[in-house]
Amino acid sequence: MTRSTVCESLPAFDEIHVVSDLHLGGDKNFQVFNLGATLGKFITHLSQQPEGRDVAFVINGDFVDFLSHATGSRYLDPEGAIGILSKITQDSAFAPVWKALAKFVKTPARTLVVVLGNHDLELALPWVQAWLRNFLAGHDAAARGRVMFSCEGAGFACTVGGKKVLCVHGNEVDAWNLTDYEQLRRVSRDITFGHAHKDWTPNAGTKLVVDVMNGVKATYPFVDLLKPEAQAAVPTLVALNPGSAGYISRRIVPIAARLTWDKVRSMTGFLSTRSAQEAAEPETFDHFMGQVFARPASDSRALLQATEARLQRGDNPLDLIKGDQQEAYLGKMGALFDWIQDKPRSEVLRAATEGLLKDTSFKLDEKDSTFTSLDQQISADIDFLIAGHTHFERAIVRQNGGGYYFNCGTWIRLMQYTPEMLSSETEFAKVFKTLGKKNMAALDVKLAFTKPACVRIQEDNGQVYGALLRINQRGKPNKVIHQFP
Repeated sequence: MTRSTVCESLPAFDEIHVVSDLHLGGDKNFQVFNLGATLGKFITHLSQQPEGRDVAFVINGDFVDFLSHATGSRYLDPEGAIGILSKITQDSAFAPVWKALAKFVKTPARTLVVVLGNHDLELALPWVQAWLRNFLAGHDAAARGRVMFSCEGAGFACTVGGKKVLCVHGNEVDAWNLTDYEQLRRVSRDITFGHAHKDWTPNAGTKLVVDVMNGVKATYPFVDLLKPEAQAAVPTLVALNPGSAGYISRRIVPIAARLTWDKVRSMTGFLSTRSAQEAAEPETFDHFMGQVFARPASDSRALLQATEARLQRGDNPLDLIKGDQQEAYLGKMGALFDWIQDKPRSEVLRAATEGLLKDTSFKLDEKDSTFTSLDQQISADIDFLIAGHTHFERAIVRQNGGGYYFNCGTWIRLMQYTPEMLSSETEFAKVFKTLGKKNMAALDVKLAFTKPACVRIQEDNGQVYGALLRINQRGKPNKVIHQFP
């Protein structure tokens, strides 16, 4: 099959607008999305584009967040999915979004595309799709036909002005968040046939969210927002609450085992295999914490636990370390020894995260692992490759071929440690105090920010342009962050 034949069979649009990682859902006190009015206005703006132009609005994964409603060990909830989705649609915080989407799909020449992410797997189930289509379009047959789902792991492909566009969420190349689409299909089949389905086998990322983070964020809501997670969020959590190291430890071993096994199955092409997970050598909590703190992990764990106990008894914490080892440890464990020697925990954390002074996570042209993997694995004949998942905006010329790569970031709140914070003991102490607050409102006042963005691929006078756009409070694209070509 030739490129031209493939292109002719794909949906064709005059322009598409892509957003990602909305994460609608969650308890009212801990919702990470707070831009309902802005997004509603933006979708309405798209509905009002000039007649005669075919326009698509693509939600490129993690549209809603079923995991934020997960309880116990319910990693996938086929039976309860409609109830959860109904609750999300009835939440006043998200009402403007649903109202605007309903208007959008009822507008001629407008198409809504929902790409599956890793937090909204239930959207792949036919009865959930049918419920959402009914909710948005009712009995309007034309409007129902303008609601599309892409839930097979292949993303959504289309053309704009003859250029080929591919939208993928990005978890497809993330070992923590691989989705077993074949197992998902089997669950759907078994329930449709009236049979009991096997329990869902979650990936490591899902287990981390449900088993660890959902419990933590009730006390420390920043864990959903602070980026990057490993270098910033986890050390901050441990600094605020040393006991959390043990909490994470008890839960991280099976999560790490799942991660290792998924890596093995992915590399061998057997992602749906359900055989001896325990045969894989798991990453341990010690190894995980060693990566976080860039220190010897077994030492970190021992010091975090034993030091806390000794401090309670009034012992000299340096007695934990043999005399002939103290000099070596002092060189390698500077941040933790500051803690041992009664320095403020904010200073311990500032020392442990000093590497973030050179962090490039938010750089627009940073060639992160998601870009590198997608660029390598996806054909060079894709002119515009668009991802989400990481929550970091990107605009990069592809190395594989002559196309372009975008990541449309996220619409949820974000937080980061800036050089201004990390360079000042006084400023960082204020930040540390705010992070200990147990409600999202305190974070909004001091630390949280949003970067609502959209990737637009548009044909104009025979030329096709790709642009990363910032959306203002009125729902209008008011700034071009980067444009190709």
